[in-house]
Amino acid sequence: LTSGPDDDDEPVSPHDDLGLLDWNEAFGNHAPEVPIIAGLIFPGRWTALVAPAKAGKSTLALHIAHRLARGLDPWDANRLLPDGPMAVLYLDAEMGRLDTVGRLLAIPLGASDLDNLAYTDIPHKLDQIETASWLARAANLIQPSVVILDGINGFVTGAEKDDTPWRMLYEFAIAPLKRAGIAVISTDNTGKDETMGARGSTVKTDKADAIFTLKAGRDEYMHHTAVITRKHARTTSFTDQLTLVVNGVGTGRIEYVKPGAAKSAPSIVTREDILRVCRT
Repeated sequence: LTSGPDDDDEPVSPHDDLGLLDWNEAFGNHAPEVPIIAGLIFPGRWTALVAPAKAGKSTLALHIAHRLARGLDPWDANRLLPDGPMAVLYLDAEMGRLDTVGRLLAIPLGASDLDNLAYTDIPHKLDQIETASWLARAANLIQPSVVILDGINGFVTGAEKDDTPWRMLYEFAIAPLKRAGIAVISTDNTGKDETMGARGSTVKTDKADAIFTLKAGRDEYMHHTAVITRKHARTTSFTDQLTLVVNGVGTGRIEYVKPGAAKSAPSIVTREDILRVCRT
């Protein structure tokens, strides 16, 4: 059934109320992807970081968050971001505010350094539309370039292997962020078999734009390292592997740098460290 418009009405496309894509608008607005962090984080993309417990996922996520919020290159503090500081929304279901504040103080950072970093350790269950609306309100208020879900299992109800809450999490929380051009970073634990990726529902694999594993180690100079390896990606824009030097291990003042930019002296090498390298 149709009804004719009044003479004074503006012409309306029959597709306007259906949410269908306008191809002219889509192609007219399309531009090459400009990374937030080259090869790792892109606007409107979901990057999932998985690793065993205590591998440093939250430490890395917090490092990325405060560097972006301060307008600094995540891997080189002497370089400024081209567009200045970014608004970052950090949802913490992993560390808690005591650990987070302690780590930031150790860097050392203060409240005045974190004007662009919005943080909460009260995780809302984002697989329910009523509580996911909190995230929409927060995003509208803060206008973040990046949203971090640290400990993604803490944002869903039900069993970890149940697909339904994970599909709802994606539909109610992550997909709207992506449509708004906001980058999403999540952290998750692997199962007992690390080669199988994140624990639980396959939605984590199906919906993420890229999945990276994180592995801690040492390089030939005995620097602590973090090796980030791509396991899955929807686009070749994501890097295959990124190796970072981790300075400050054991001091609380953690800094991730690209090997060429590492200026800090390596940690004190013990006899046990040398024997461990010889055995590998």
